[in-house]
Amino acid sequence: MVAPLLDRTTTDYWAFLQTCEQFPKSAGIIIDTFDSLEPKAIKAITDGVCVPDMPMPPIYCVGPLVAAGGDASHECLNWLDLQPSGSVVYLCFSISLIPS
Repeated sequence: MVAPLLDRTTTDYWAFLQTCEQFPKSAGIIIDTFDSLEPKAIKAITDGVCVPDMPMPPIYCVGPLVAAGGDASHECLNWLDLQPSGSVVYLCFSISLIPS
């Protein structure tokens, strides 16, 4: 967790909290992880443990990486292809591994 979010007296903390409160109202949540890495956390979110008494939107795990030229059947990429044009922002940060 970044330092400004650990201090509950900062405006950064409260702005982050307000943003998080909007997550249950989303059509979906894209998370940079994969099911087998964090199964308990993903289950807690999808089961509504984090926000009781509110329906949770679908969780789309897109991690750890989507390789360039990789598998076109990737779950996230299929979902993105089905969305209306201009309705989703998809950011994919890539790294290059240079052998030493």
